Amino acid sequence: MTWEERTKVGATLLSLVAIVVGGSQFIQNQRILAATPFLQKKLEWCEKAVTTVSALAVSDFPSPEVEQNFWQLYWGLMVLIENESIEKAMVEFGEALEGSRQIESGAKDSATPVIGLRGASLGVARACRRELAEEWSPSWLRQADTTEATSPQNSAFPSSPNSK
Repeated sequence: MTWEERTKVGATLLSLVAIVVGGSQFIQNQRILAATPFLQKKLEWCEKAVTTVSALAVSDFPSPEVEQNFWQLYWGLMVLIENESIEKAMVEFGEALEGSRQIESGAKDSATPVIGLRGASLGVARACRRELAEEWSPSWLRQADTTEATSPQNSAFPSSPNSK
């Protein structure tokens, strides 16, 4: 094989590799572009859920509208987007919220173990961050997420919103 023939074969192979790599990158970019509207809505809804549960967790007397907003998210929008970890965290928060309301009304003994609203709120936030990171960018995950337990019951329960 002459030098000229080797150069032609090499240039042809290099061109084929460039076409395959370029096509692969184009397809990957198109998938991301197609998913972007849904991912942006998912981010918006997760932000709404986290804002709502945190407002309920840190307020001594949350407005009925905030609590109603949580239940609307719980039975509606979040069902559209949640995976198992978000679902579990939302259920745990709902149970904690119901438990705290039963204690306030005297229907439940305050000695009965109830997961804290603040811990459950952190559980919702962490579950949302994990899911969004898996779909958007792994850089959103923090080192602590890979080592901490996924249940909010295993996280610290600060006594006030300012102590973490």
